[in-house]
Amino acid sequence: MATCHNISLGAALFSQTSERDHIILQIEGVKAGDFILFKKVDPVTEADSGLYLMTQVIHVYSHEGLKEGYALVSYRKLA
Repeated sequence: MATCHNISLGAALFSQTSERDHIILQIEGVKAGDFILFKKVDPVTEADSGLYLMTQVIHVYSHEGLKEGYALVSYRKLA
């Protein structure tokens, strides 16, 4: 069963995430088919800006070259 993960990002990371189709994350339990809701927040106050990006995970790549607990997640943006 697919799960939805909520991830809050600062302005720079949110911009990079919306321009690309992959990200390296430290997150447990993400698998192909899951959904990730990226939220743009103010990094100081953590106030929600109202900008969101809904994605669906295509593949999770765990590699020995990545720090333990991190994975490269490829995703597609949902309209």
